[in-house]
Amino acid sequence: MSNCQGTLYIVNTPPNSPDRLKACLELLQADDHLLLIENGVYWAYEGLGRLIKDLPCSASALECDCQARGVTSSIEVCSDAAFVDLTVQYPRSVSWF
Repeated sequence: MSNCQGTLYIVNTPPNSPDRLKACLELLQADDHLLLIENGVYWAYEGLGRLIKDLPCSASALECDCQARGVTSSIEVCSDAAFVDLTVQYPRSVSWF
């Protein structure tokens, strides 16, 4: 059991839905983690990634989704195994679709 008190926020919303991401970003605290998956990895693309780099928490993009979409991530990428580790590490997760 993890002693992490934060929340894992999982976002699959693409940049054409900025209000959803903005609402999520406003909730993030220092002990949270933002994970971009599916079309959400487009937020990690250079330029848009600046929004993510200034967060109070850690953030990453799912590597296989970046590869599938041809996105070169400007933030840390994580493997499928690391995604599973994140779900174990954080006691709560919230998905933003």
